Amino acid sequence: MADDGIGALAHFSPESDTWDLSRWAARIRQLDAPNRFISAIGSEFPWNLMFWAKHMLSVARGNPHPKLTRPLSASRLDRTLRPYDRLVGSGIAPALLMSAGRRLDVFYPYSSGVEWVGDPDVTALMKGQDRLKRAGALRVRDKQIAGIRASRHVVSSDIGYTAQVFAEMGISPLLMQLPMLYKEASPATYPPQLSALLDQLSHYDLRFISHARHRWCNTGDFQDDEWEFRYSKHNNWIIHAFAQFQRQRPHVRSVLVLLDYGTDATNSRLLCQELGISESVLWIERMPRMQLLEVINACDVGIGEFYSMPRMIWGGTALEIMACAKPLVQGFVFDDGEFQSLYGSAPPPMCAVRTQEDLTRWLLQLGDSPLLRSRLGEEGLRWFDSYNGRGLARQWLDLIAA
Repeated sequence: MADDGIGALAHFSPESDTWDLSRWAARIRQLDAPNRFISAIGSEFPWNLMFWAKHMLSVARGNPHPKLTRPLSASRLDRTLRPYDRLVGSGIAPALLMSAGRRLDVFYPYSSGVEWVGDPDVTALMKGQDRLKRAGALRVRDKQIAGIRASRHVVSSDIGYTAQVFAEMGISPLLMQLPMLYKEASPATYPPQLSALLDQLSHYDLRFISHARHRWCNTGDFQDDEWEFRYSKHNNWIIHAFAQFQRQRPHVRSVLVLLDYGTDATNSRLLCQELGISESVLWIERMPRMQLLEVINACDVGIGEFYSMPRMIWGGTALEIMACAKPLVQGFVFDDGEFQSLYGSAPPPMCAVRTQEDLTRWLLQLGDSPLLRSRLGEEGLRWFDSYNGRGLARQWLDLIAA
């Protein structure tokens, strides 16, 4: 999309996923449409009047990215897509393609609750006090649902909250996990900033990393129990658990690496200060994925996300940790044998967490045992290779070509 690699999405771009873009450049085409409201309803009356007015105003003010504010005509979108026989997408793609009279061959959601339908951001807008934003969110949601229903195939890896949202749409998605990139061989030299960061990490005995987006404080748009059960990633559990680790293992030179990303990053910083661990927490900026994988590779333990809702599947953060052969501490709310009966394979050999106390125990166990860290990391990589690597990619190719 047009906003990939820009602003808050600076770390989401093809250049971020490889050390050698020249291998893939011929296969990459970026649409002139962002993953935003404008791509769904920017050509509809009366919304088009508002978007064109905003676009002209932003250009007059020197907007460096006019593609993000200019409504894309259906004819131009159709010309862009005409050479392609198969269309696979996520984000705003279903609603966008409806504008050009096209449909996806495969839709897969990247967001819990399905983006632009039941994810927390659009849900908050639909519940908000701003009437214009509320009306826009409802229209985008309706168009997104229509586009998803029109898709030839719908695939989802999540049978928790996302499955409920699909059921409300009358859709039974194909249950299949999403393929994840492999960690490429490290380059001969690193960018200076990354090299300095890796050197800084080398001075610790034990390195924990959590590179998930920070979202754990209720925005006020949801009941507290609904927020805790459905939407919170519980990043605060990680900070509390690390504080406990430091208190119980004061002789270990340990560090918690956190990514400065998400609406609650500031609240996480404040919690670190409150618990007196700020000097042992290393905040890193968003960076290209291939650089981030090098940081994960330099750490000892990877920490994922901790939703409380049953059957919530992990996302890219967990897969990136496994791809680097690091032990994964991850929320896992499945009954015994339930995962295998649903997905046809055993779950990855992760450190399963349901509560903050579980998380603390795992940090202590992993911190005390290099052998445990090594074993779980190697087993996690084998699981990744078996169930999220080339074999899974072949399943996707068969689906797309069908």
